[in-house]
Amino acid sequence: MLKGHCSRLWLLCCAAPLLLLLALPAFVDELESSNPYQLMQQLAQRTFERINREQQQITHDVNYLRVIVRQELMPFVHIRYTGALILGPLFNTLDAEQQQRYFQALEAYLEQSYAEVLALYRQYDYHLEPEKPFTNRTVVTVRLHLLRKALTPLRIDFKWRQNSKNQQWQLYDILVEGISLIATKQQEWTALLRRLGFEAFIEQLHEDARQSVTPQEG
Repeated sequence: MLKGHCSRLWLLCCAAPLLLLLALPAFVDELESSNPYQLMQQLAQRTFERINREQQQITHDVNYLRVIVRQELMPFVHIRYTGALILGPLFNTLDAEQQQRYFQALEAYLEQSYAEVLALYRQYDYHLEPEKPFTNRTVVTVRLHLLRKALTPLRIDFKWRQNSKNQQWQLYDILVEGISLIATKQQEWTALLRRLGFEAFIEQLHEDARQSVTPQEG
């Protein structure tokens, strides 16, 4: 019961702030991926342009949000690192073929989940924290405050990790008022994997990913 509550709370809290990441370009090199602070700023600026430009198509078919997520967000998400963190020690019990299938299922699951987040979008103002020194650091948290009318500002921490191979910064976790996506899914999925076994676990992820985009109004 508590796990389900945390998962719903994370989704509802993240609804608007996640949109600030969803203006990612189809061509990653267009943005400043060597600086996580500049990257966040550019993503936030581009988001509203993309949403406004394609609002009519989104209104006609809310599942079009999957296309936006697939083309714009997923190129910046560190699927392998995120997936390994979620499963923790259980990840090392999977062989190479199972790991690959897990990453594919995870990517589909995130695409559907972020599309539902997009469907909850309401246009808010926001404030990004000033850039801090990050030389010699491989993990950086960029804090954003979502300024909601007549409501308390929402604190969102975006976790970025520098890829050791290409030196680019990639998103791997989001914390909303201290609630981590990775920590929440770790509790749910490790229990599911232990209880159902790998094949049933993967099928469950794919089944969840196939669901039509249906925002959970809070």
